[in-house]
Amino acid sequence: IYAVAYVDFISVEATQEAGIAFIESVKTAFVGHEMFSSEPFVDSLFASTNAAHPNSKGYAKIGELVAAHLLLDQ
Repeated sequence: IYAVAYVDFISVEATQEAGIAFIESVKTAFVGHEMFSSEPFVDSLFASTNAAHPNSKGYAKIGELVAAHLLLDQ
């Protein structure tokens, strides 16, 4: 989905404008767990709610990456 690259781009820009760090590993966190994979980290485009957004596994993965980043940043 081309929108993903655009969202990554604007997310990096937004963090730079805010003066905070962008966690690069978030951009590749879902590799192998894309929408139509056998174990997706995002809900389907056809989901009645949360379409094309992280599911509970996806949010858990993002949480792991943010926690690891915060621990390194201490």
